[in-house]
Amino acid sequence: EGLVYVREDLGEIELEGYVCRPDMTRGNSENQYIFLNKRAIQNRNLNHAIFQGYGNLIERSRYPQYVMFLNIPPHLVDVNVHPTKMEVRFANERAIYHLFLSAVRKAIQTDKFIPAFSMGETDSRQAEINRQFKLQRFATPRPFRPPAGQPLPPPKDQMSFGYTVPLQQQIEQAEEGETDASLPESETSQPVRLWQVHRRYIFSQIKSGLVIIDQHVAHERVLYEKFLNYLEKDKPIPSQKLLFPQTLELALEDYLILTEIKEWLFKIGFSFTELSGRTILIEAIPGDVKVGYEGKILLEIIDYYRENEGSKYKPHQKIAAAFACKNAIKSGEKLTPTEMAALVDQLFATREPYFCPHGRPVIVTLDLAEIDKKFKRI
Repeated sequence: EGLVYVREDLGEIELEGYVCRPDMTRGNSENQYIFLNKRAIQNRNLNHAIFQGYGNLIERSRYPQYVMFLNIPPHLVDVNVHPTKMEVRFANERAIYHLFLSAVRKAIQTDKFIPAFSMGETDSRQAEINRQFKLQRFATPRPFRPPAGQPLPPPKDQMSFGYTVPLQQQIEQAEEGETDASLPESETSQPVRLWQVHRRYIFSQIKSGLVIIDQHVAHERVLYEKFLNYLEKDKPIPSQKLLFPQTLELALEDYLILTEIKEWLFKIGFSFTELSGRTILIEAIPGDVKVGYEGKILLEIIDYYRENEGSKYKPHQKIAAAFACKNAIKSGEKLTPTEMAALVDQLFATREPYFCPHGRPVIVTLDLAEIDKKFKRI
């Protein structure tokens, strides 16, 4: 569990092993093993190839765990590069590099836990999820505006999401597949149903079972890509001026980090003036930050930056990841149906909707067959 089988057979060259799933990566490079003809070796190029095989599914500061076995004719490799024979040189380094990269990428793409279409391909399940939530953008009903002079209709139960179809009919349609997301847009008039569970997860139904979305990491992915796009394209970020600017006194180590990253903070919408000592006056904050939380968010960004100082992230990527992590919707926050629909809509507009910047899964599925087994129906 948590491992993906890798195999590539090119005749005289054979590669086999296991790599971990993106959510099982670590903060260090332990548990990375490569064996050449049953002998342990070290090769930075092959380590890099395996990392690249994950595409954008893991962040630069994370390290995959793996054990790989490469069998290759002895005349195609030089084991006398280093006295310990741990380092080797291949006759065709580029070919071996691409062998590792393509083998890992193929294994990750075909593993059912990973959405293959996030790396350029699709399978039936992810196509179904993608199709249903793409339809949701067009199916979300607009707010009802009654004619002038007429009273508003009585409010409906929040959990009905505005549906007029009786519950029994909804159940029958779900069983018969009549509301399947694969129907053309013109054949469905109901929006995708969303439920918040324990103020932490968003549930929805697809033909093959259930889709479960973690609301915090979903919003984290949305904010990360939004601010990364702003920073990489040097676009102006909407900010809000504080009616009452706030002072914030910093510890020495926090102040030193602040001076290092302040230009990036200015670009994401913060504005502050340095006063005497290590005190700053916060005058404006990003539009996504709640007024009153400016000092807390700023300190959390500084903490995040310090904790990830040794990561492979570039400074602007760390700032975007820090802001996204600390400003995202928290687990425990209640969301309205409109807020859930907006979050799901924004999530599926991102490049990588299935994983947060830290490699944690945003979306998981629960097969109907698994549920049936629990109830001993099969």
